[in-house]
Amino acid sequence: MLSASKAAAAGAVAVAAVARRLGWTSADEIIVCMPGGDLGVRWPGSGEAWLGGPASLVFDGELQES
Repeated sequence: MLSASKAAAAGAVAVAAVARRLGWTSADEIIVCMPGGDLGVRWPGSGEAWLGGPASLVFDGELQES
């Protein structure tokens, strides 16, 4: 069974970059509201983007070497 992430970092950064490029915002920092929680994205219009928000453990396991 496949399941979608409720808050994907790459998607939040993409939304912020597109909103800035389309002129929907001129802010360097925006909040992207997603079903899994709000993520803060800082992107000055070029170069690197910074992402902030809550994180939680969704999987724990061990890898057995063969």
